[in-house]
Amino acid sequence: MWSTAASPPYCPNQGPNIRSGMQNKRELRISLSLLCFSLISAALAHSLHAADASSISSWGSYRYVYKFWFKLYDVELLAESASLPESILNASNEFQLVFRYHRQIDRAIILKSADKILRRNLSAQDMAEIAERVSHIHAAYRSVDAGDRSSLHYRPASGTTLSINGKDLITIPGADFAQHYFKIWLGPEPISDALKTALLTSPKQRP
Repeated sequence: MWSTAASPPYCPNQGPNIRSGMQNKRELRISLSLLCFSLISAALAHSLHAADASSISSWGSYRYVYKFWFKLYDVELLAESASLPESILNASNEFQLVFRYHRQIDRAIILKSADKILRRNLSAQDMAEIAERVSHIHAAYRSVDAGDRSSLHYRPASGTTLSINGKDLITIPGADFAQHYFKIWLGPEPISDALKTALLTSPKQRP
């Protein structure tokens, strides 16, 4: 005897609807996975940025003018607020010199000036001790144009990093190198006494 139970109504689109629903669920899972990955990546990038953030801040700045007429660059010293000038000069704390250029300066002029002032401030023995490292950092220098920016950033754990327009070019290790090389601007006979005084006047010493 044939069953008299009612058969379910025939739905010709039921199969495609089921497949469509499953596809939507897969797409939703993929979207959620991508969202989670993006959030994790953003959080990681933020934590890395925070870990790399520096505690140094502006100490002083100076506009260097050549022969009372030619504006060459602005220079700014950044250091830890609790630092003393001595801790910068003996390279026991982190600090940075940032240069913003007002005109084109050829690489050869930069290096000639640096060599001249280093020899003015260092003994023959001190020059010999850092000569190889000086040649390395000078090989990384290049000519600059108006609007360019460079920096020399000393970190006790790694050394002195030369950057131009935000790109790190070379890092020279050694506190002794920093102690000697930064004498170009901060030594007994710097490129400018007024520049040195303006940079090394700590925020605590200002009126």
